[in-house]
Amino acid sequence: MKKIIFLMPAVAHKPTGGFKVIYEYANRLSRAGYDVTCCYSVTPPKPYVNNVGIFTVLAKHIAKLLLNYYTCRNWFALDKSVHELHVWNLEQKNVPYADIYIATAVRTSYFLDRYKVDKNTQKRLYLIQGYENWDCPDEFVDLSYKLNLKKIVISDWLLEKVRKQGENAILCYNGFDFEYFKMTNPIENRSPYIIAMLYHENEYKRCCDAFAALEIVKKKIPQIRVNIFGQYKKPNLPNWFTYYQRPNRETHNALLNESAIFIYASRTEGFFLPPAESMICGCAVCGTDIPGIPYKKNEVTMLASLPENPEALALNIIRLIEDNELRLRLAKNGHSFIFQHYKWEYSLEKIIKEIER
Repeated sequence: MKKIIFLMPAVAHKPTGGFKVIYEYANRLSRAGYDVTCCYSVTPPKPYVNNVGIFTVLAKHIAKLLLNYYTCRNWFALDKSVHELHVWNLEQKNVPYADIYIATAVRTSYFLDRYKVDKNTQKRLYLIQGYENWDCPDEFVDLSYKLNLKKIVISDWLLEKVRKQGENAILCYNGFDFEYFKMTNPIENRSPYIIAMLYHENEYKRCCDAFAALEIVKKKIPQIRVNIFGQYKKPNLPNWFTYYQRPNRETHNALLNESAIFIYASRTEGFFLPPAESMICGCAVCGTDIPGIPYKKNEVTMLASLPENPEALALNIIRLIEDNELRLRLAKNGHSFIFQHYKWEYSLEKIIKEIER
C-alpha cells in the first residue's frame, strides 16, 4: 500500500475552502487503497510570518490540544482511515517516509523542495490552490513555481501563472460533493427577494463591497432579505440579514435552497467553492469578473461585473430580481454546468494517474 503525506502549513480547526479540498482528496485516496496522512506543522512555516517566540508556540500548542483543536474532525467528516500527524516543523527529519509527498501551500513547497527522495520510487507534488500572495511578496510565490516539484493547479488562471514562470502544471479542477449539496426546492418556487452570501473577514473577499451593493438594492427593492453564513462570530448587520455561524449540513442546504440568488464580491480567488455549491442547490449567481473561477460564464451560468464596484454588482442583483426569466435560466444553466464538469471522480482519476505515473 503506497503512503501519501499531505504537508499542511497548519491544522484547520475551522471550515476553510482550501483545506476542505485537501481533506476531500485524503478521503477519496484512502478509499482508493492508499495510506494517507495529513501532516501539520505546529510552528508557522517561515518566512513572511510574524516572529513567534517558542513559549508562545508551546502555549498555543497546549491550548489547541486541550480544546481538541488539533483536528479537522470538528467540522469535516475525515475518514477514520486517514491519519492526522503533528510535527514541530515540516523538515524531512520530522516527517515519516512516504511514497508521495504533496505540498499544499506555498510555504510547504519550499520544505518539500529540500526533501531528498528516491526518484525511482518517490514523488513530490505541489498542489496549487491559489496565488498565495496575501501575506508574502509575489516573487516568493512565483519562485515556488520554479521549484523541482510536479505542479498541480485547480484553475486555468493558476496554470497561466505557472507557465509565466517557464514551468508547466497539470490542470485538475476541484470536484463537488453532490451528496452533501442537493437541490430540494425547485428553482421556480423561490422568492426572488431572498439572497445568500458567504461572510469572510479576509479583505480580498470584499464583503464590504457586497454589503454596499445590497444597501443599494435595498433602497430600490425594500423587500429583499439576506441569508448570510460563515465561520466567524456574527458581524454587525441590519435586521434584514439572517446570520448562520458554521451551519451544519441540513442548515447549509436549507438556506441555499431557500435563496434565489447567491452573491460574492471577491477581488481574487483560486477557484472559490461557495458560488458553485450554491449553483448545485439551485441559486442564480451574481459576482465579480475575476480569473480563477472556471465555472464563471458571464450571462450563461452567472452574471459578473468588475471587482470593487458595488454599484455594478447591485445593478446585476437587481436584474436577477426583476427579470424572472433571466434568473431561472442562469440558475438552471449553472446547476447543469457544475454537474457536468466538476465531479470528484474526474479529479481523483487525474491525481491517481499522476501518482502512479
